[in-house]
Amino acid sequence: MQNKETRLDERLRDIWENSPTIRNILKVSIGDITSKIFSFATAFLLIRGLSVSDYATYTTFSGISFLFSGIVGAGINIALIRFTSDHLSRENEKPLALYALSISFELLVYALVAGICLVFPKQSTLLLFGQLALTVPLQLGVLAGLGMLMLQFARSLYQAEEKFNNYIGTLWFVQVLIFVSLGLLWALQLLSFVPVAIIFATVQLGTGFFLLANYLRDLQLSNLINLLLGQKTVLKQFIISSGWLIGYFLVLNLFSRMDVLMLLRFKGEEELAIYAVAFQFYSLSLLFLGSIHAVLLPKFSKIDMQNPVKQRAFLKKWLQMSVWLIIPIILFDWLGKPLFVWLNGSAYEKSFPIFIVFSIGIWFSLMFSPLVNILMGTNQFNFMFLLGVVAFCINIILNLLLVPSLGGLGAAIAVIISISIINICSFIKIRKR
Repeated sequence: MQNKETRLDERLRDIWENSPTIRNILKVSIGDITSKIFSFATAFLLIRGLSVSDYATYTTFSGISFLFSGIVGAGINIALIRFTSDHLSRENEKPLALYALSISFELLVYALVAGICLVFPKQSTLLLFGQLALTVPLQLGVLAGLGMLMLQFARSLYQAEEKFNNYIGTLWFVQVLIFVSLGLLWALQLLSFVPVAIIFATVQLGTGFFLLANYLRDLQLSNLINLLLGQKTVLKQFIISSGWLIGYFLVLNLFSRMDVLMLLRFKGEEELAIYAVAFQFYSLSLLFLGSIHAVLLPKFSKIDMQNPVKQRAFLKKWLQMSVWLIIPIILFDWLGKPLFVWLNGSAYEKSFPIFIVFSIGIWFSLMFSPLVNILMGTNQFNFMFLLGVVAFCINIILNLLLVPSLGGLGAAIAVIISISIINICSFIKIRKR
């Protein structure tokens, strides 16, 4: 018996020492779990501390910040990770000129979009939500989105260079600071939408600016001009190779908050709040997804993982492990309603059926999480873009058909079907290679 335990210990030690991918996923996952604990506590504090109306307004604010920062920066940042990982593995040189050009372009475009929303707030609010009552969350959401844009860019650089300790540190710092600040508001009985939104915007703006200034502090104007001239071939390669990929994430982010816009137009704030609670727990349930993508994207962008045989072998092993996640998901759907209602309060009891729909998406997302990373690693960007366009069109059609009659349940079905189409088609594409 002791010999078996010794052999098991040796095998586990051998896997740990010779599997940097597993080590990195576990490292990022542990860091991500810690930050998600604070994220969960923050979500719980907002759900229980804000009124239904204020929580719906907060959801609108949060949706705007994610939508705007995602549309402007997500595609460029993901393309930057993939290209930088490949470039570092080939040349062992950081594309510093690309870093500077990317963030300059993102800030310029965001300033243009944000400027229109801030100068013409009523017209922008009517265009997006169809009602003037949400002008304040739009304005605050735009400011918070700018902070998120800078944060996401900084984390992209850490991810591309596989500096996972720094990547984890930024997650911890932002989540802890927001939670402590909101906890102070709650203790002082000042918890309402406007101060909550101001805290989110201030923390994200301050941290994003600090990280950006710290990372790029050595890039003086004279150095930048020399870098641009010296790395113009690199810049050209990035633009040529990443156009379709940027387009894919642009389309993906366009329909990522379509649920919020549709619910506000067709059903109102109370239905949005009920849906938002289920969506919040859906996001928290995807605990490892960010950690997995953080490690696998640079991994599959390297030269040694361009072999289709290696990719299929990795995918097969991954599916064999992750398919069993369906068991705890079914158990929670079956038995978890009392816990869900106890955590969120009876006002959000109707959120649980919506979460059951989302739980299907949790299983699919975790099980097929390596697929997009493999497609990006093999430069299948035009296929990804076309797939994103198809999913975007289906998402809009399903929202228009289902939300007026089913409300939040219809919005959840639209999200899960759209994401499942991307996952299934990606799986078929990879198997055919």
